[in-house]
Amino acid sequence: MEFVITNPIDESGYLKSIDFNFDEMKAELSANLEKYKNLVITDETTKEAKADRAKLNKLKEAIENKRKEVKKLCLQPYESFELKVKELVALVDEPILQIDTAVKGFEKKRKDEKRKLLKEYFENLPKDNEVAELVNFDDFIEPREQLLNASANLNNAYAEIESWLAKILEHLCILKSQAKNLNLDYAILKLEYKTSNFDFAKAVEYATKIKEEQAKANSNIPRDLQVSAKSSTKTRRIEFFVEVTSEQAKAIQTFFKENNIKYGAINRQIA
Repeated sequence: MEFVITNPIDESGYLKSIDFNFDEMKAELSANLEKYKNLVITDETTKEAKADRAKLNKLKEAIENKRKEVKKLCLQPYESFELKVKELVALVDEPILQIDTAVKGFEKKRKDEKRKLLKEYFENLPKDNEVAELVNFDDFIEPREQLLNASANLNNAYAEIESWLAKILEHLCILKSQAKNLNLDYAILKLEYKTSNFDFAKAVEYATKIKEEQAKANSNIPRDLQVSAKSSTKTRRIEFFVEVTSEQAKAIQTFFKENNIKYGAINRQIA
């Protein structure tokens, strides 16, 4: 199908220029407007200046109206042409949309089928108990949606699942060892590992940060009150006194109660 313009039959039929008495009007306007270039307004000339401004605005409006009139006449054939062309484009757009919708539906169906196969493979793989409790198929596939594309090999996707699960187990073993060595809560490290989208480096960084914060907090506790991580659960009596306000005393009392620490006054005053 060929787009054929029948009128005008060639480029020579289109409007090339719009001629009018431009030079004559420009010369006349320039001569008449020269007096306004260095205009000085005084009490005596204000009324006359306002009247001139009104005349000039009317002249400007007349020139602009003629421009708009000519533009409208020039655009009339084009606007009719444009409406007809848009109608033809709309006819073509309709099947394009139908094809696009059908292709997307087909691709979604194919991806859903592949997702189902990968999920079944994931769930049927034997897993360490901790890994099974921590991860699910969505954790694996959401950052790897490209595996659902038709170009992605299914067997390679299966292998990537196995590799990912093995890496998760390896990371958990390292985190468990770190938790033990640093006297940290392993459950908290696991949660950080999962919430960081299984970013092992971030989990290790988090563990280091917690340990540093604990060390900093312990450095502010009197030596007699610091308890070793390897100390027994046997209680001992420590006597000390503090100089505090009423609000601070309440805060200390709350801390003792929340941590099930027995306490009592020794009735000792600071000299």
